Amino acid sequence: MARWLWNDHLDPEHLSEQFDRMLDLGLGGALVRPGAGLPRGAYLGEDWFEAVSAVARRARRRRASLWIAEDLDDPVTQAVVRDILRETPGYAARMLKLEDLPPGAAVPPAHGEDEIVAAFEVTQERPRAGDRPDERDPLAVRPLKTSAAELSPATRRLVFRLARRDDRLSLFHPKATLHLLERTHQRYHTQAKKYFGNTIGLCLILNAGVPRTPGMTPWDSEMPALFHEMHGYSLLEKLPALFFDVPGCDAVRADFWGLVDEMLGEGFTQPFAGWAKERGISHASSVPAAGNVYHTVSRGANTMARYAAHTYAALAWADSDPAGDSGVEALAYAEARSIKRQLGSDGVVEIAGEHTRINATPLARGVNFSAAHTVLGSLRGHRKHSARSPLVPLEDDDPNTRAAFDAHARLAWMLGQGRASARVLLVHPYTSLQASYRPGGVQGAPALHDAIARHFASIVETLNSARIDFDLADESVLAKHGAANQRIFRVGAAEYRVAVLPPLLNLRASTADLLHDFAMGGGLVLAIGSLPELLDGRRSDRLLKFFEEYGERIVQGVDFGRYQALVERLLRAGADTRVAGAAEVLVERRVWDEVEMLALHNAGDCPSRCALSCAAEISGRAELWNPATGATSVLGPASAGEAISQVIDLEAGASTLVVIVPEKAEAAGPVAWVEESRVTPPWTARRTSPNAVILRECRVVEPGASPEWASAAAARRSLTARMEKSRGPVSLRTQWRVQVAGGGPAIGGYYVVAELSEGASLKLDGAELAIGDGGEHLLDPAMRPVALPALTEGEHVIELWMLYAEAGEFQSPWLRGPFAQTAAKDGGLQLAPARESIALGALSAQGLPAYFGGVIYTARVDGAPANDARRIELRLPGLSEAAQVRVDGSDAGFVLPPDTSFDLSGVWRAGTRTVEVILRVKPDALLEALGNEAQARSSTHGLSAAPEIVTLARRAP
Repeated sequence: MARWLWNDHLDPEHLSEQFDRMLDLGLGGALVRPGAGLPRGAYLGEDWFEAVSAVARRARRRRASLWIAEDLDDPVTQAVVRDILRETPGYAARMLKLEDLPPGAAVPPAHGEDEIVAAFEVTQERPRAGDRPDERDPLAVRPLKTSAAELSPATRRLVFRLARRDDRLSLFHPKATLHLLERTHQRYHTQAKKYFGNTIGLCLILNAGVPRTPGMTPWDSEMPALFHEMHGYSLLEKLPALFFDVPGCDAVRADFWGLVDEMLGEGFTQPFAGWAKERGISHASSVPAAGNVYHTVSRGANTMARYAAHTYAALAWADSDPAGDSGVEALAYAEARSIKRQLGSDGVVEIAGEHTRINATPLARGVNFSAAHTVLGSLRGHRKHSARSPLVPLEDDDPNTRAAFDAHARLAWMLGQGRASARVLLVHPYTSLQASYRPGGVQGAPALHDAIARHFASIVETLNSARIDFDLADESVLAKHGAANQRIFRVGAAEYRVAVLPPLLNLRASTADLLHDFAMGGGLVLAIGSLPELLDGRRSDRLLKFFEEYGERIVQGVDFGRYQALVERLLRAGADTRVAGAAEVLVERRVWDEVEMLALHNAGDCPSRCALSCAAEISGRAELWNPATGATSVLGPASAGEAISQVIDLEAGASTLVVIVPEKAEAAGPVAWVEESRVTPPWTARRTSPNAVILRECRVVEPGASPEWASAAAARRSLTARMEKSRGPVSLRTQWRVQVAGGGPAIGGYYVVAELSEGASLKLDGAELAIGDGGEHLLDPAMRPVALPALTEGEHVIELWMLYAEAGEFQSPWLRGPFAQTAAKDGGLQLAPARESIALGALSAQGLPAYFGGVIYTARVDGAPANDARRIELRLPGLSEAAQVRVDGSDAGFVLPPDTSFDLSGVWRAGTRTVEVILRVKPDALLEALGNEAQARSSTHGLSAAPEIVTLARRAP
């Protein structure tokens, strides 16, 4: 799926053409959402729905999917929310703000709805036990009335005041949620009803949670009554417990944040799910991303409970590292994947940051739909109407793009079949985090809370590293779908043999009952680190007594940073879906009808030799399936309960499937191929396009501006500052310098490529340049090429004057031409002549760090014909791009990295053959520089060494 930002002109024909181009590339459809840059009033207007209907018609005709999304953190959707709140102020989100007033301080006056909810006098303060700011700070408090007389400044007071958020909708009330849906998704249904549930298959709401504000907690006028009804005591009298370590604070926090989750479920999740079900459409939502599982509590972000109520689970991550800092992103994958396995949801939707994230690592983590950005930041602005596609031209032009997308889709589909066969269930510490959570900005994070979050993330990371397949157990999901029978712990459709408790503070009594039944039936219950001392937020020794009799504790002193003892115990318990000596290889076992499947993915940066040591669950024939090409080969026989014992080589980033197919007859042994000969013919290489480079150093030529050369970001800041003072467009004159190396004649064929508005001017060394139609555009039609005269040795200055309607229109110009890039003595940019022919090796080493275009490697090769006993392979060392292979001018197929070999047997004939390897280089460095100069990097594309022709002979097993 493509995450398709509609951030400018809404031309139905133009958008339909873009959608066709996505489908032609092999994408299955698009997730449409508004983006900044739309004209005011365009979103959800007549033009918007005319475009939606046009694209939906195209999607139905081509049997593709269209999803629609709202992002509550996006300015476009926030404008809709503000309109709702102007009409119905009661739907605004409210927060409870703490004012900690020292003796002598006056109480700030109230403004509007900013009234005082409760106040307390601190009757006793104890000094901290140490100097660490996160240690417990117990207080004794006394409730005060909220009259002015009671709020005497003689003592320290804690004043709780109501604060309204005029920019956020309260999701505690079903009417507010339904009002949001009426303004957004319901209008889609009204305008395109016939496409709902078929072509338009999913409604998605991103960042649907509680606003997180330091020093505040979510609040609602109904909370005190609901809290008293659920727990039998007054919330208003216990408010200090949410912020300070007063007696009984753990229970109050567990009860309060549990109420927040309940209210979000009843106010948002259930109404949204019901609305979607009535209209026959799938539904999903994501919670605001948190940098640590510790912070999820403040957003009301019980993600697993949220996923359990939706058709799809949904992630929303902007970065590409699937492990992430402290394993947070790996944890997010595990949460979504676990609910999918347990409750049979349709799949996991990942909202990725950019198109390059469509890779096998998220798929190996359980993601079935990757909705990636397709629009570059540079494709926004009122002059962009003619932009041919939101996709990078590479994807349009590269014949291998569809093959790459098809390979990922094939792997995602196969990993979505059947059921996962995990044996380990790890209890999520969410209720412990609730019991220990207090809002940031008051005293910082409690040491206990931080420790629980940190240890849990470390355990998840350890199990991933040990390649032990596991699922997570959310306690609210367990209460509804959990059961224990004999040695099996069931959560929905999933079955487990081992239950693991991480270091915890709190546990639900319903979870403790399930663990007890599981252990009594012979199940294995393990606890690592501290046992829960709270049951439903109250002190209890029940878990301690339970483990003394039925459970096993794995304790490693005070520091639980190493969990090898847990890994060893799980392996002894049979949780051995792993690869010996290959720490970076991800493994998932699935049972699909009568077929057993092991999916392996090398998430590391180096090739890996995988030695499978896990036992097969069924007997039959073991086969190796290549998800990229569909090729299969026989490994040999497999027997239930016995180790598969196969050695498999995986390139970095490669995936493969080991499939055991039931077979009554004894399986034949694997076919062995032995190298017979290896030939390295002489190759020639040439590039098919001119080089490109971003100009980075510039200076603003305006009165009062610094004459020093600086970055493009500095010039953009200058433009932004001037726009803040102006109510209309602002003109800006900038100069950009280029060094040309000596030792040769003047270089011709240069173009400066810049975004040019009406009346813009370009000069080279003070001489005006003619701005015509510029010829063929490249990455973006608004970036127009302007021809330069031949450049001689020395420094040249390009001057650009233009009128800017918005700061986002300011982009660094870049050069196209027959040059190579070299380092200047002052560290700046220097250009030298370059030939069309290039050498084997990384392009960055040849002065082409930002080159994007074609590279063709050609060789003439003599060889014997292939047959049943002989196979011919082409080996491409260092291949990092998809490559097309041609033999004697005819297309032979493609090589999709991380594979670096291609089977030529089907097209090989006796005699002399002409072999071509065609690469289409990704413009990574250039594209990243257009969005953010600081992210630009050099390309490492190109073959690292000469391709080889290898002849393999068949040998009997």
